[in-house]
Amino acid sequence: MSFGRTPTPSDGSSASYSRKRKLTAMTTWDYSRPAKPDEPERSTDGHNRIFNCKLCLNPSYSGQSLTSARYHLSHSHQIKVTDTETKAKRLRENRLQNNVSRGVSGRMA
Repeated sequence: MSFGRTPTPSDGSSASYSRKRKLTAMTTWDYSRPAKPDEPERSTDGHNRIFNCKLCLNPSYSGQSLTSARYHLSHSHQIKVTDTETKAKRLRENRLQNNVSRGVSGRMA
């Protein structure tokens, strides 16, 4: 999914760029199905994709929060979904661990 936007720089030139948004929690989305024709695909503000459980047929389950979707999978289907660690989180934790092992405290360099 990509979002394009065109900024207006202060010097009057025009520049454009696009930003790609990653879909996180792929294991959670593995249990999602496409929206039916009578169901919304996104939240009312249009930002969040709605999770529709592909294991629930009648009644179906849908929610806007991945936390709620994980809770539903855990309690309704006994499926435990864990978050995948992002690269940024892994780098941050490595940096913190390096600082702790060197005895650095306070501000991070």
